[in-house]
Amino acid sequence: MHKGISAMVVIVIGLLAITGCGGGSSSISKAEYTQQAELICNEGLKEREEFFKEVSAEYEKRNRNASAKEQAEEQARNVRGLMAVYDGTTEELADLDTPEQGAKMAEELVKARETSSRELKADTQKMSEFLELFAPATKAAEGLGIPSCGK
Repeated sequence: MHKGISAMVVIVIGLLAITGCGGGSSSISKAEYTQQAELICNEGLKEREEFFKEVSAEYEKRNRNASAKEQAEEQARNVRGLMAVYDGTTEELADLDTPEQGAKMAEELVKARETSSRELKADTQKMSEFLELFAPATKAAEGLGIPSCGK
């Protein structure tokens, strides 16, 4: 019986060594975080540019005599499509390990992006308030040195 307990202790110690003993969230340097976040956000910007090209092409083909209701529905659809791309980038940012320095700002960036996207999707008429809605995300991104993530 004593051998069984000893074997279990060895296994537990080995597992703790493999998982990093604390099981806490991993952390990376701020420079590593910034580099990874910048890549994610630049890719997101490219995806949004492609989305805008598609919307522009559709706009050229649309019915010029569309009713106000049809135009509002089209705007809402376009905003939701844009936010889907933005949300994908936000999810990737949320999946990054937090930086050793700036962890709070990194969390604020994700939270601000999630909040502004949620508000805009809830009321697509707020598109006119776009800059104001996304100001907290812009501020957090600039604080981390990744301005492309604030857009």
